[in-house]
Amino acid sequence: MADDRLNNPIAPQLAAALTECDKASLNGMERRYNARPLLEIKEAAKLLGVSTRTVKRWQAAGKMPARTEANKRKHRWRYARSDIEAMIAAKAASTRS
Repeated sequence: MADDRLNNPIAPQLAAALTECDKASLNGMERRYNARPLLEIKEAAKLLGVSTRTVKRWQAAGKMPARTEANKRKHRWRYARSDIEAMIAAKAASTRS
């Protein structure tokens, strides 16, 4: 019976379709992750190439806008992806000048 499945002319097409489906699923997950409007402190720090402590210092100094997200136990700070991208663009523009 296993030999019948290997000789089936549809098997390679099915395998290719599943592979494309898996790729599309992974690409979709990546797009959803990258499209998240609010980031956690670790994600913001990673995008900026700094430590989480630096992000906290910038936030306290007013250099980095942040929003709070209420949780049952405590408030958590979130950072807008658009604000992070603007900071990266400003840094890149200042290094080019």
